[in-house]
Amino acid sequence: MLATKSKSSIARSDTAAICNSAQIAQESLLRRLQMPQMRVIFFSLGVLDILVDRCNTAFHKQVASQLFFKQLVSMLNNPKMN
Repeated sequence: MLATKSKSSIARSDTAAICNSAQIAQESLLRRLQMPQMRVIFFSLGVLDILVDRCNTAFHKQVASQLFFKQLVSMLNNPKMN
């Protein structure tokens, strides 16, 4: 599981495989960001940070979509996040 590894220890080949399927990665992140467990959300945001750093434009377009941003905003507006 990528979320348990530190940022520096995730292999480039791991992120390359994920970046090549940007739509699947985005859908998976959205599902995890909707979970009620704060730990899952926290690690998902960490994985998102790594993928944005290492992936190409196709992944950036996926996470810049209106659907993805709406989910992030609703997650941040959640009273549990404060």
